[in-house]
Amino acid sequence: MLDNTAQNSNNGVKNSSADTADTTLPDTTFAEEFGESMDDDLADVSLSDLGKDASDFLTSLRDQAVEFWQSQAKPQLSQASEQAKLALSHANTELANQTQKLNDLTRLLTKPEHVPFAITHVSIVDDLESKPDELDMRRNKVRVYPDQTIVVGADGNIEEIGDSASIEPALPQGYRRLDATGKFAIPGLINLHVHTFSNGKPLQKMTSKDQTLKMRRFFDTKPGREAAFALSLKNLETMLRSGVTTLRTLGDLGDDAIRVGKLVEEGCITGPRVLASGPIIAAVGGHGAPLISTECADEADAAVAVDHNIAMGASAIKVASTGGVTDSTQRGEAGAVQLSEGQMAIICEIAHEHGLLVAAHAQSLDGVKNALRAGVDTIEHGSELDDEAIALFKNNPKALHGFSSFDATVLAGVAMRDLPQSVTQLDDIPLANGTDITNGMLAGLKQAKEAGIVVSMGTDSAMPLVTQYGTWRELEVLMKYAGYTAAEALYTATHVNAGVLGLGSEIGTLREGYSADIVITDENPLENLSTLGDVELVVAQGLPVFHPDVKKNEEIERNLNMLG
Repeated sequence: MLDNTAQNSNNGVKNSSADTADTTLPDTTFAEEFGESMDDDLADVSLSDLGKDASDFLTSLRDQAVEFWQSQAKPQLSQASEQAKLALSHANTELANQTQKLNDLTRLLTKPEHVPFAITHVSIVDDLESKPDELDMRRNKVRVYPDQTIVVGADGNIEEIGDSASIEPALPQGYRRLDATGKFAIPGLINLHVHTFSNGKPLQKMTSKDQTLKMRRFFDTKPGREAAFALSLKNLETMLRSGVTTLRTLGDLGDDAIRVGKLVEEGCITGPRVLASGPIIAAVGGHGAPLISTECADEADAAVAVDHNIAMGASAIKVASTGGVTDSTQRGEAGAVQLSEGQMAIICEIAHEHGLLVAAHAQSLDGVKNALRAGVDTIEHGSELDDEAIALFKNNPKALHGFSSFDATVLAGVAMRDLPQSVTQLDDIPLANGTDITNGMLAGLKQAKEAGIVVSMGTDSAMPLVTQYGTWRELEVLMKYAGYTAAEALYTATHVNAGVLGLGSEIGTLREGYSADIVITDENPLENLSTLGDVELVVAQGLPVFHPDVKKNEEIERNLNMLG
């Protein structure tokens, strides 16, 4: 455990009124006690002093009353009592849940304050030599730098970094110290493919046409928009607490993630740096529609859609070049070309004028090449490649930075392909499509890596079995299914992803002048990558989050462990 001498109010406040609320269940034993007293009262009626006719009448009346009580009234009262107990129990559980949510939001919305501090005697695991534009993970120089001190200034940036023996004695007065002896520090993780509308549970009920229409109507209401915002707020906090300090959302319910990103940017909350796309721009009836996509019939519609997202405050744009897996209803629909090259070209032109990257959901070779020729900057998921596609990735004159990256999302694919249908809850058609798409993606990923294409990384969180806290698992499957070393996986999730975003001189490595985005772990991740699944400390733009535990879905964890 870190010696937390620098802890401050950034971890939030306790809601005392909620904590002290009386949540005692009302006493429901009155029903049983009343019933027992009815039995006793009826049995004790004395008839000794009454005339025979009256006595016989009252005896019959009493017998009827006892029979009615025993056969009808008493069972009904008992059943009502049990129902009342159950309802009150549910109400109490819901009250506890809402109280916890209130406490979480109160803590989350407590405005953070920068306090200069130093993390001392920590072993840094990073590449401190490569330049920001060196994005080939095969040439990384990640290694361990023992006994280092990282000094974080009041501006949230790294002020100084180096050997503890020379830096620690000269720390300015007022800088607090965090002794991290025996711990390891890596740059904050960067996740380039995030959704916030779910938490990794199976999506089958959410992807039926009737259900998506109902959900879309709800999220178009004011209560629905606020519900989407609360969901994004909670899920992006989970991302932060699992070590993700920068992320890009690619397919939102509305402006929910955009709003969260603005709160972080304005210093209202401690959170990850958020680049949010807003809704996907898709063809009519295309991938993600109508829940998380805006449908476009032609190039004019496409221009209107991208302008709308930018006006909402989007800091990224996503298009659906092809169909997808989870909402597919026909064999081969996933990967079928949807948006035209012309539509995507208009979108890229407008987005690039505003300095925004464009990501394309593309799960076939034709869909990939259409998107690349249109000027798309990152290909999401991908497919097997040919020479034309490889050349366009490496030199794309229409892309914002002159190249396009292959942004693989391996975990979502192999979980759908390799785990039992009883776990994924996928119907036969999405399963068959998912198997084809995953095989093509893995083949393309291998080609991209060997060809020196820039290969970035995202998780596609919210897809079945892809949690908001499981970014480290994507690194794990890159090693298992794509032949990465631990150093290559870490370099991709930090240095490469930063470069793809055009932020390579600000984030992605632990160097002087860079944003203080830091993750502290108990073990060396080069030797045990799973240590990233339970981090010790997260620092986001200079703001520490102590003991950043997250609530994990144990069933999902058990199922993912089946992948080996």
